[in-house]
Amino acid sequence: MNGERILFYLKRTDGEFWRIFRFSFLEGAAFSKEDADNGRFVAVINEATRKRFFGDRSALGQTIEIEGQRFRVSGVVANVPIL
Repeated sequence: MNGERILFYLKRTDGEFWRIFRFSFLEGAAFSKEDADNGRFVAVINEATRKRFFGDRSALGQTIEIEGQRFRVSGVVANVPIL
């Protein structure tokens, strides 16, 4: 970001993850089965990541780049413990 590398925790998930675990969505929703089936690069981020990348603006539909790949933000969840 602005030429500076940001370190954060990344977890790859699938549609089942979002059906099993319950998260409080502040914006949007988990990515859909269709997103996963079609190989779309989408991401759900937490509140702290939204603040870091987008400030007070909405993150929905925005893109973030992770290890050279661009992901469209489909949802924002409240901050949760890493475990």
